[in-house]
Amino acid sequence: KEVTVQRELKEEINLDVRLEDIKRIGEKEINLEKHNAHLISFYYIKKDFDLSICKLKKDEITQIKWFKIDDVIKLIKEKDKDIITRPNRLYLFSLIKKL
Repeated sequence: KEVTVQRELKEEINLDVRLEDIKRIGEKEINLEKHNAHLISFYYIKKDFDLSICKLKKDEITQIKWFKIDDVIKLIKEKDKDIITRPNRLYLFSLIKKL
């Protein structure tokens, strides 16, 4: 839920987001791998902020990467090993691109 997204963003990267700015898009996805599993929920948040305010909670997040939408679409199409989103979710990024 949006309140969970809001809380996790604050706890894990020190980013304050208003509930009304969090938009859910798409449904949940579970990616199972040999030694790992990912539960992915898709949300869209548009916010201007200075990246320097982000402070990672090191025991929960190892890194954050910021990408342009077109770059994410390209990486998904190329099946880049660092992208965990499946190609059948490309439509979500096309939706975001239109927002």
